Formats: sequence, C-alpha cells, structure tokens
Amino acid sequence: MKKFAIVFLLIFSTIEVFNQELEPIVDTNKMWVVFRQSAIDPPGGFGKSYAYKISDSILINSNYWFKVWQSQDSLFSDWNQYGYIREENNKVYYMDPEVIDFDTIIMYDFSLEIGDTVTFSEGCDWTIYNIDSSLFAGKYRYTQHIDSTNWKTIKHIEGIGSTEGLLGPVFYCTTGGIRTLQCVYENDVLIYHNPIYESCYIYNPYTCHSDFTYQIDSLTATFTNESTGYYDETYWNFGDGQSSTEENPTHVFQDTGVYEVSLSIYDSLGGCNHQHSTNITISETHISPQNDIPNKIEIFPNPVKNSLKVNNAIIGSKIQIINSLGNIVYESILKNEDNEIFISDISGFLILRIIDKKGKELIIKKIIK
Repeated sequence: MKKFAIVFLLIFSTIEVFNQELEPIVDTNKMWVVFRQSAIDPPGGFGKSYAYKISDSILINSNYWFKVWQSQDSLFSDWNQYGYIREENNKVYYMDPEVIDFDTIIMYDFSLEIGDTVTFSEGCDWTIYNIDSSLFAGKYRYTQHIDSTNWKTIKHIEGIGSTEGLLGPVFYCTTGGIRTLQCVYENDVLIYHNPIYESCYIYNPYTCHSDFTYQIDSLTATFTNESTGYYDETYWNFGDGQSSTEENPTHVFQDTGVYEVSLSIYDSLGGCNHQHSTNITISETHISPQNDIPNKIEIFPNPVKNSLKVNNAIIGSKIQIINSLGNIVYESILKNEDNEIFISDISGFLILRIIDKKGKELIIKKIIK
C-alpha cells in the first residue's frame, strides 16, 4: 500500500508540473552561452563560445518580436543583432532578420505530446519519445525528450530552450557545427554551468601550418600540399598573376624567372589562417633543386602509443612537439640518424617539427596520439 501511494504521488506531482504555467523561454533577463565546434572536428574539441541575449520588442507583420543578439568576445560586451524571437501559447518562434517576409520557424512547441512529430524544416522530422519533469538550473522543469532517427537526442526545457542552446532548433538539420549549451545566466547570476566545460567562455583556435613541396620540369611545376592541422580552404598564388584553389595543383609558367609562390590555408569557422611562401626558379632546362631531405625523413607510427621513431634525420637538428594550444611540450636535439622519442605522457592532437642548425624548418607533421 505504501509503494502504491508513493507511485501515485509521483504521477500526481508530474501531472501537476505539466499542467502549471510554464516559465517562458523568451526572457530579457537571461543570457545563454553556447559552445560551437566544427562538424568535422579535429581531435581535442576545438571551438568557440557564443553568447545570446534578448532585448526590446518591435512590431513586425502584426506581431511583436523581441530582438536576439549575439556576442563572441570573452567579456560578452560586443553585441550584434542575430534574429527575432517571440513566444505565444507555449510556442517559441524564430525569424531571421534577413528574411522577414518568409515563413518563421517554430523552435519550441510545449503543447506536443509523446509520439508527436516535430518538423523543423523540410525533410527534418524529429519525434518526441518522452516527457517528464527534470531538475535543471536549480528547479524541476517541463522537459521534452526529442530523437532524430535514433542518431541524436536532445531536450527542450521550459524556461531554458534546447540542450544545444537558445537557437539550437534553428541548426538541428544543418551542417557546419556542433552546438552545446554551456552556461545560462539570469539577472547576471549564473544559474547553469555545463560540467563538461571548465569555464563559460572558451576559444581554442585550430592549430594549422601551411607548407608545400614542389617538383619542376621545364616550365611546369607540380605542387604538393603538405599543410597540417584543420582547414577547409586552400589558395595558391603562383607569383605570375595566376592562382588556384586546388589541393595539389600543377601550374605552367609562361616564362622563365624567379617566382614567389604562396599557399594560404583557411578554416571557414575562423580558427585557421596561415600562409607559407617560397621563391622557385623556372628555366626551360631546369630540374627541381629542392632539397629532398624532408622526403627522406621517416616518422612512425602514426597514430602513436608510447614512442615515436624518427629515422634518416640530420644529426644536430632540433625536434619539437607542439600541443593543440600551441605550447611546446617536448624539445630535444637529435643525436642520431635514427631516434626513438618517448611521449607516453603526452596525448591529443600534436604537431611535430624538425628544424636544422640554421633554423630552417625541414618538416612539420601532424601526430595523433
């Protein structure tokens, strides 16, 4: 009898929570911080924090819409308008400021029940598989558990929004980034801090380095991109007024001479921007004089567990291992042509550099451990 009473009490309490007036999500006293990282994420969880807040309302198409603002700086002081939002009858609507004349998206609908389908955009259908009252940000809140073909599960929470951030539903079916709710403030007081993050602002730029090798046959040069790190755009400038965005281009020069060739690499999320340039000599009878030492150096295994072997190296060269934050975590002078480097206490996304006695970089390589 006591067990039945407890079960009844829990059911009754849950129904009471569901029937009460829900705390609104659209609240000018709150600020949401979201951590965004690339969908093609390199090891190490690189990314950046974005803050969102809501301010005064304006009349658009017979409805009052609140302005949504975004900030990207660590002090959350520089704000730019991002969109419009409004809430009515337990539904939250969003509108892009650049497409005001188009249909709006319903980001949250707390009137839906278990088994209902949620459509965020054409071909983007999710299902509510559970509804309960979850403890979140210091109180029990009405929560919808939503699943998309069993590959991704998120929550819609009263007064908070999505576990992917205030505007999470806008991006559910798009590529280009993974978003996670990091922190929530109310009246400048922190009410939620995601325990997987050390702080409420993170900016980890991707470690990237532009580099290339080349072979020359008469007026034709074949370039090989040897860049490391995460990037998704390349731009070659051949120094003769011509350029290319190919990964490994072949270029025919119209005349002999010395040309400054540069390779720039970029990350569309803004985490990588690096350029490498070198002068090459083009002559009709020229065979590439480029030093092939870097091509003879062997670095293995990769991925590595406890030790890394560096063979065919130049004695006296300096070896450096750099972590994802750009810090040198290992450095030594190579005393043999064949070397074994023990890095059991180092992990993550690493960059290995070998530099000769004159300071010339012989090789740079990405190492995964």
